[in-house]
Amino acid sequence: MASSELVTLEEYDLLMADRPMKFSASQVGYSPKPKYKQVCDDCVSFFRGKAARRNTCEIFRPDNEETVQPMGYCRFWSNDYRTFPLLDKEE
Repeated sequence: MASSELVTLEEYDLLMADRPMKFSASQVGYSPKPKYKQVCDDCVSFFRGKAARRNTCEIFRPDNEETVQPMGYCRFWSNDYRTFPLLDKEE
């Protein structure tokens, strides 16, 4: 494809088919409402998508492709990619 050509639907589909696999919200214990002091907004895996007005997480994909709530949480919350203080919490 030349750089001046528009992307085709087939090329788009190939790109989307190669999206990284993620866990579901239920698999990681995600809740959009805060329960602990650790919230998505402070997690290293949380990203604010300003252009798309949609928040995402490296670890899981919310049901129905909804946005990840900044004040939500999941069991894999971390501020350093090494420690997971919510992993051992009882639900």
